[in-house]
Amino acid sequence: MIYTAHSFSELPSEIKKVIKTLPLSVEMRQDWLVSSETIVDNLDAFYYVEENNGVIDTFIVSNIIEKLDCSLFIGDESVVKQIVSRREVNPDFYKYKVLFIGAPMSMGPGAYLKSGILFQDVFDRFKEYVFNHKNIDGIFFTNSSVNNERIQSEYLMSFPYYPNTLLSLPFQNFEEYLNSRKKKKRWDIKKKKQVFSDKKCLIEIIPNSQILNTEYEKLFNLYQNTEKNNPDTVNYLHYSSNDKFRSLKSLGDDYRWIIVKQFDNTIAFALLVADGNVLNFKHVGLDYSVNRDTYSYFNLFYSAIKFAIENGFHFMQCGSTTYEVKLSLGCQVIDREATIIFNHKTNEKLMEFFKSFRFGGSKNE
Repeated sequence: MIYTAHSFSELPSEIKKVIKTLPLSVEMRQDWLVSSETIVDNLDAFYYVEENNGVIDTFIVSNIIEKLDCSLFIGDESVVKQIVSRREVNPDFYKYKVLFIGAPMSMGPGAYLKSGILFQDVFDRFKEYVFNHKNIDGIFFTNSSVNNERIQSEYLMSFPYYPNTLLSLPFQNFEEYLNSRKKKKRWDIKKKKQVFSDKKCLIEIIPNSQILNTEYEKLFNLYQNTEKNNPDTVNYLHYSSNDKFRSLKSLGDDYRWIIVKQFDNTIAFALLVADGNVLNFKHVGLDYSVNRDTYSYFNLFYSAIKFAIENGFHFMQCGSTTYEVKLSLGCQVIDREATIIFNHKTNEKLMEFFKSFRFGGSKNE
């Protein structure tokens, strides 16, 4: 039996009860999914469940982007120029309605499969359902086990996607971690921690349940600073400027906040999400007027590493971007690949475009 919904609350109560019992990553659980429907701006969520005799075989979390600019994923500059030229006539050329498999604002996989079930078999059914019932142009997924040879007759784009970063933590304490770094790195960390202290900065880690309601808006404003300061990062989803993080109050203490204050002013933060033996470091917010002088960004990481070691986490997932910083901490870069598969109708349009481009067709065709 297949169940689908555009809001978690629309799923049958019996299905939701079973989902609660599944061994899901923290950002595929009900509390995050329900919160994300409020805190993420204009989120068009889509949930897909395959159930058999009271057992859930498949649970897929996804969201729909109305007009995704697919030219962002083309490495050939000459093709991109042709697309830009076409947009003089049709501003929406090469922008498509795409379904993203994945929990919102998360690097998680977005799919739960019962043991023994292969994603590529589920994907065939999921793709057929979405293309037949949801008026979707394409499906976007990352690092799946889908065998592209099976779908070579369809139009697909595969491309390197923002790599993740992972820090292994086989240490008993922060001092042991520090001693694992080379002499120059150790000196650099100690210097940045000292400057941070000399600038009268204080740092604390606070469980989500203890964050005051008035604090969420301050954190949201800092997060917006960081988002605006990274224009090269492609963001499909954004947190709501109306909600301003307030709906995060409903989340439990798997979520913790590292908060930096200077003279009682909040100047930096990061969100920590505990997921089994992995601590996720995400959603940094900074006051850029003091960040460089205080090394707040670096000290967020140092504090998170110390917390992770002391609380028995084996790994810290540090996300994408600022790779130089994360490599200096000892992170490993985890390459990711993304794929967009288009439906038959869109496929024909794309093939026509690439054929006309290859053989010099008119941009107005």
